[in-house]
Amino acid sequence: MPRIASMPFRLLLSKLNSRRNIAPIIASSGRAGSTMLNDAAAAAMLGWPWLANFSKPRVWSTETAWNMDATNYRRGVVYKTHDYPPSARLPPFTRVIYTFADPVDVVFSVITQGRKHGRVWLEDHCCHMRAPISEIDNIQTVDALRLERHFKAWMQPQAFPVMLVKYNAIWDHLDDISDFLGMTLELPPYRPRQTRLDLFSSEEVARVRDTYARLYRLVDDAPAFQYHDAVQNRESVTGVM
Repeated sequence: MPRIASMPFRLLLSKLNSRRNIAPIIASSGRAGSTMLNDAAAAAMLGWPWLANFSKPRVWSTETAWNMDATNYRRGVVYKTHDYPPSARLPPFTRVIYTFADPVDVVFSVITQGRKHGRVWLEDHCCHMRAPISEIDNIQTVDALRLERHFKAWMQPQAFPVMLVKYNAIWDHLDDISDFLGMTLELPPYRPRQTRLDLFSSEEVARVRDTYARLYRLVDDAPAFQYHDAVQNRESVTGVM
């Protein structure tokens, strides 16, 4: 039985949800609370914010935007992406939130998910991150997913408004996020990231911390919560892409 609703039914739901007149886009490098926020936004879009604590509303009112430039955004749909910021301006009804987290936690979470779900999951994640599949086996010694490049790209002002939130700060700024989206979100109780480092050797942990030390400092120094308004000429501001 398919996990997602049929496309005609989802289109109907998006039309019903379009009364909210927005399309939230939850962006991240993955493993940074984006699925949780995606579920909360989807439940709020349906008008039942509490649903995020009991079910998976994403199957009814969300879609992916793995290629942000090519996605045809619709009001009433919540989008999830691991893509880089789009080169073009987004429709004015979109609301973009970028979540980020400690890269050491992110890397070990990716490794754990790969062990759990297999090679296909890892290769799909590389594609979603626009990273070469050929390097994923060396993720402990090289930035195989280009996490630093991705983080720097999103930290820059864009041609559209964007809210940037560190994982641990999502709960503290839930009211700000709700105001930004124009609907009330509910989240499960806060819990610290529980990456199972005990599943890895001390040598592996030290290796990953060394590989991602520079990115760790960038993430640690970044404000836990910030909002960037749209800029007129993104290319002149970023110099990243």
